[in-house]
Amino acid sequence: MSGTDVHVHFVPPRLAGEGGDWRPELIAHSHGPSTVRLRGRVIDSVVDEFADLGVIVESSAARRVDRLVLSPWVSLIPAGGSAEEAAEVCRTHNRAMADAIAGREERVAAMAMVPVQHGESAVEVAEEALELGLNGVELMATYGGRTLGDPSMGEFFAFAEERGVPVFVHPSTRGLDLPAFAPHYLWNSVANPVETAMAAAGLVLSGTLERHPGLKVILAHGGGALLSVWDRIGHSWEVRPEAKADLGEHPGQSLARLYVDSVVHSPELLRALVAKLGAGHVLLGSDWPFDMGLRDPVGMVEAAGLSEADTMAILAGNANTIYAI
Repeated sequence: MSGTDVHVHFVPPRLAGEGGDWRPELIAHSHGPSTVRLRGRVIDSVVDEFADLGVIVESSAARRVDRLVLSPWVSLIPAGGSAEEAAEVCRTHNRAMADAIAGREERVAAMAMVPVQHGESAVEVAEEALELGLNGVELMATYGGRTLGDPSMGEFFAFAEERGVPVFVHPSTRGLDLPAFAPHYLWNSVANPVETAMAAAGLVLSGTLERHPGLKVILAHGGGALLSVWDRIGHSWEVRPEAKADLGEHPGQSLARLYVDSVVHSPELLRALVAKLGAGHVLLGSDWPFDMGLRDPVGMVEAAGLSEADTMAILAGNANTIYAI
């Protein structure tokens, strides 16, 4: 079986700079993946090609992935600065992404970045991205300490529901920037999944998903820690007035509207996600080109021992429908 991978990070070569500002430095090698440097630091978690789309497509085909939905590198998404500055970074990125996939549309689609924290500006940038032919939007899980349930982001989510724009939520990698997470790679193995669960809880308890039931939100890394706190979020709503202040329905109803990718590290956890959300809410992902990604994403889904119909839905059917590809 082959699949459609919705979690493939890609840096369009047109964005390359000297690595000192938001533009990364890209150093190509004939013998292996490009070296990537950002703000003076080599990104050593990159273990596969990041900027040569031809290599990425060929490598994916060898892993039985025949269609890709590219997403921005989350470290390039602007979290600070003025609305004008953030919008310009997003526009520059989106034009480069659209140009990179031109001529490859049968096998490659791509997502945009938008300044979601700046309300009306985010809608304008998203409109332009759709006109460029991009198929969705990637958001960070948190923005400067704010979750995606922040009122400043409501205008964008209303737009995304109305226009049917898929929203892929990825940890910012710095949302839980605590010293305790510095050793032992805990910022990635533990903090990132917790940040994703925070994003989901913010969308639910703020009432965003209740107000916009048609919104398609896909959470990276199998929803992170969401499965562990799912029922705890529901219990908080039952016993605490502040937890239910902005949400009329039980949190479980909103949580059940979420989608997740399959980037988990055991078939047992993938089966648990399917049991909780249904196979129709799980999409194939790999987290290319990072070390915490899946080397054999299709094999992970096959190893879960699901029915043929559920397996085919996760491998490609759900993604092809949600992203309209």
